Amino acid sequence: LLINYTGSWGLGQDSINALSGNVGDMDVEDVHYAVQQTAEGFANVVLMGGSHGGFIIAHLIGKYPDFYKAAAIRNPIINHVTELGVTDAPDWCHWIMGLPYDAYLPPIPTAKDCTTLLERSPIIHVDEVQCPVLVFLGAEDLVVPPQSQGITYHQYLKSRGVTCDLKLYPKESNALSGVACSGIH
Repeated sequence: LLINYTGSWGLGQDSINALSGNVGDMDVEDVHYAVQQTAEGFANVVLMGGSHGGFIIAHLIGKYPDFYKAAAIRNPIINHVTELGVTDAPDWCHWIMGLPYDAYLPPIPTAKDCTTLLERSPIIHVDEVQCPVLVFLGAEDLVVPPQSQGITYHQYLKSRGVTCDLKLYPKESNALSGVACSGIH
């Protein structure tokens, strides 16, 4: 099931604009609704997605722990606060959260901005995750740096007793498109 959630390119510019300031809400609920409608009657619903798709999945398995039975996530965005300081796309972080951004004078996030970023991040649901999670990461990912995102998420899950495995690909970026990763898409 491939879902054009609010903010997807497939739904046009109005949909993309609607996601600004609503990330972690509209996109997550769109996907959950579509899965509910499609998977009715299925006992085991498993999710897979990467980057923003991994972000959505990390939200879903924490918000709806009884519904989803396993997840495989590639280079997931887990915590927008820690991502903001290390990503090569800080403009995206600001825009997607509905916060202003000026490339010539990058804003220093306020405490309120950080609260907004954290409230929209799947890390806030980590204590609710119950299903097994497989995390795939590209060590050279500059968009979603693995240390501040996927590796940290893996550590949080393991420390809470969640069955979790991590696959780190040394010469891969966000796309995980090299030969070594060809079997994970």
